[in-house]
Amino acid sequence: MSQGNVEIVSRFVRQLMANVSDHQSDRRSQAAKLQRGEYDLGSRAALDFLHPDATWTTRIGEVYEGKVNVARFAGQVMEAWEDYSLSLREITDLGRAQVLAEWEVEMRGAASGIWGRSTIFAMVTLRDGLISRVVESSDRAGALKVVGLEE
Repeated sequence: MSQGNVEIVSRFVRQLMANVSDHQSDRRSQAAKLQRGEYDLGSRAALDFLHPDATWTTRIGEVYEGKVNVARFAGQVMEAWEDYSLSLREITDLGRAQVLAEWEVEMRGAASGIWGRSTIFAMVTLRDGLISRVVESSDRAGALKVVGLEE
């Protein structure tokens, strides 16, 4: 099942990348739709990878519980950034239904206009073939620590 877990996470992140690209020109409109719970085909496709009880913990400790709140979080991200791109760097199978995903984001603040680039390490836990937990970290060691592993 380990390779299957890597494939699930890979397909999920690639769907997120496609969604970001598809909504580049109408980011604010899409953000508002996500906040209202209105999902286009791409958003529904991404949400289909999530367990109904999924939790997403950001690098700053914000926790979003359930598919609807994870979608609202995505809307908040889209609203905060004028430009936003996401690229997948690596996915590592850790066994025990755990996958470490590394992606890079580039963004320009909607209010400030400041450009930034950041690497996110996400510890992803799967249950019943769906993503049940995502915990973001700014570094690989921090992500591994989430599940009691060290480099």
